[in-house]
Amino acid sequence: MARLLGKHSSLPFNPDVANAFFRAGKIESWALTLNAAGYTQVRDFEFSEGLWEAEVRSANTRWQELYIEPKIGEIFRNSDSSLTLIEIAARLESAGYRDVRDLGREGGIWEAEAIDSSGQRVELRLAGTDGRVLHSEIDHNASDHSSSSLSAMGHND
Repeated sequence: MARLLGKHSSLPFNPDVANAFFRAGKIESWALTLNAAGYTQVRDFEFSEGLWEAEVRSANTRWQELYIEPKIGEIFRNSDSSLTLIEIAARLESAGYRDVRDLGREGGIWEAEAIDSSGQRVELRLAGTDGRVLHSEIDHNASDHSSSSLSAMGHND
């Protein structure tokens, strides 16, 4: 952790986003948040699809990937995903999404593609603990899809 907080070289996935967060002091605060949560080592810290992703390890565990919600710093661990695929699909439907596709769990979060209330096909990232949408963006590859059924991939119920 000291190495992360001290001077070190870094090759960010998206330099513009990383620079903005660095100037805002967010990276240091998330490193402190991870340290307070018991993680002593951090590697591969990057911002992707609306969430911070990091590989972390505490003193007595293996490396694991986790996600950090950037607005409030909430941490999503692999063990945090308590909702099943059926429960996540129901939460999406009750939130107004339809034609859900490619619903799958990725550690402590779920990912899906769906049509939102305005008719746009979007890519979603959802909290595995309660199904709330953490990030949504327009799916620019929407024309590549031909199936309209719910398909599960990579879920670990």
